[in-house]
Amino acid sequence: MKMKSMLAVAVLATFGASAASAAVSEDEAKQLGTTLTPWGAEKAGNAEGTIPAYTGGLTTPPPGAKAGDMKLINPFPADKPLFRIDNKNKEKYKDKLSEGQLYLMERYPDTFFIDVYPTRRTAAFPKYAEEGMIYNATHAKMVGEIDGVEGAHPGVPFPIPKTGAEVQWNSNMRFRWPQMDLTFEAYLVDSAGRLNFINRSEDYFYHPFSAPDKIGTPFTARQLLHLVAPPRQNGTAVVTWNYVSYAKNDASVWIYNPGQRRVRLAPEVSYDTPNATYGGADFGDEGDTFYGKLDRYNWKLIGKQEMYIPANDYDFQFHTKVADIALPGSFKTDKFRWELRRVWVMEATLAPGKRHVVARKRFYLDEDTWNEVMWSGWDASGKYYRTMISPQTQDYFHPSAYTPANIVFDHSRNTVAFLAHMGCDEGCGMRSLEKPRPENDTSPDYLLQQGVR
Repeated sequence: MKMKSMLAVAVLATFGASAASAAVSEDEAKQLGTTLTPWGAEKAGNAEGTIPAYTGGLTTPPPGAKAGDMKLINPFPADKPLFRIDNKNKEKYKDKLSEGQLYLMERYPDTFFIDVYPTRRTAAFPKYAEEGMIYNATHAKMVGEIDGVEGAHPGVPFPIPKTGAEVQWNSNMRFRWPQMDLTFEAYLVDSAGRLNFINRSEDYFYHPFSAPDKIGTPFTARQLLHLVAPPRQNGTAVVTWNYVSYAKNDASVWIYNPGQRRVRLAPEVSYDTPNATYGGADFGDEGDTFYGKLDRYNWKLIGKQEMYIPANDYDFQFHTKVADIALPGSFKTDKFRWELRRVWVMEATLAPGKRHVVARKRFYLDEDTWNEVMWSGWDASGKYYRTMISPQTQDYFHPSAYTPANIVFDHSRNTVAFLAHMGCDEGCGMRSLEKPRPENDTSPDYLLQQGVR
């Protein structure tokens, strides 16, 4: 296929589609930077004192941390669990637990528990992103009801959201450092507890929307993924483009196959199509907790509540090997850190005339980061089906918060998949970069160049 015809398939987002008016008034937006953070989180702590006030986040590296290291170290090594929630006492805390957490404690009563640590509100973002989010409150608009966003500067477009679609687009467009390298591995643990290595990849993530000099870009993210193991996948490369608006285009994925020495557009990476990159362990729209168009679901904002969520999970993310924690259908949670946070709760239910094997999803987003840290899913019969948990960490060298290591539970098969886990050898981890690579490195042109040997 010629490159010109390939690129024609990926039409860039345009801003001509009909858009709704800005979500909040000037008076309502005055809360940002005063009683609310610029991204819409409540600055005050809760009445019980179990959630502290926000005081600026984590912006100083801890002792021993070195810039450029792939593995971030735990900035709170002296913290100890305050208490443990398990299957025996879960009823006492169920108003602050997700359906998935309750299900996992009941199904795996001896191994799945929640160690609750002191809440550390570590979220921090660059000054230009804070200013961008305050600007967005009165300027950003939805394209259609669910199709995308226009007029937004770096940072979440709707810091004071009014609809479920706005919440999901906040997650899609949350601030991430504009350029970063990641090396990680993926595993599947089957119902017998066997650990199956899926692959190892070396990735470059470019987030144009988060860059201060790319205002107006059509892209939220452009990703280059190189598979380096197992040997049969070595040399496979994938380029992914995600957009600010899907009004006129879908997310675009190109794959270079070294055996065929050709690049192909992969339109099947969407919705509930099994994701070939991870051996079918997750679905096409489960990347980064949710990926692609919103059109299969109706989106409803339920509100905000206090919940125990994964937060500041440095030890699990960077310093725990999957082989040491894998269990049949689950994992040992003693390396996991949970904190009490305020979260946005949003639900997606299958739209009339649409199909998806996960008919209903309930998402939980940390108010301090807009990361989707958990979701629960039900099938068409109403049976509880899937759980996703995404531990998050704050980059204290380059202010931004990340959830790369999705954990996907398929309760129908009693399996658990660890995707993008960075606790493998010393070569695994994450590194934010000062400057982006050439933009061509995240294009199908670059993949074609890989075939010249």
